[in-house]
Amino acid sequence: MGNFGDMETVVNTIGIISGIVGTLTQCTKKNGFLKDIPTALQVILFSVVLNVGYWSVHIVQSGGALQWHTVAESVLLGFFTAFVTMTGWEKFSYIYHRLKGEVIASRLEKKSQENNK
Repeated sequence: MGNFGDMETVVNTIGIISGIVGTLTQCTKKNGFLKDIPTALQVILFSVVLNVGYWSVHIVQSGGALQWHTVAESVLLGFFTAFVTMTGWEKFSYIYHRLKGEVIASRLEKKSQENNK
C-alpha cells in the first residue's frame, strides 16, 4: 500500500472511519441541505472526504510526500469505507474471499462432502 502502511492499518482505519461516517450520517441526514440528498450519497461523500483528510495528514506526518496517486488511493479507500458503512463487514469479507477463490473452493468442498454421504 505504499505510504499507507501495512494492511492492518488500512483495515483498522476503514473500520474506524466507517463508524464515524455512520454516526455522522445518522446525526445529520435530516439537517439543512443534507435532507435533500440521498443517504447513500451522503455516506459516500463523508467517506471520501474523511479518508482523503485522514490519509493526507497521516502521510505528511509520517514524512512521506503527498502526491496525486496517494490522493487517488485515499479516494478509492473512501469508496471501500462507504461500502462497509452501507452493507457491513460481512458482505465486504464475502466479496474479498470470493475474489480470492476461497468461497468457490469451500462450496465445492461442501458439495463433495454431501455427495460422499
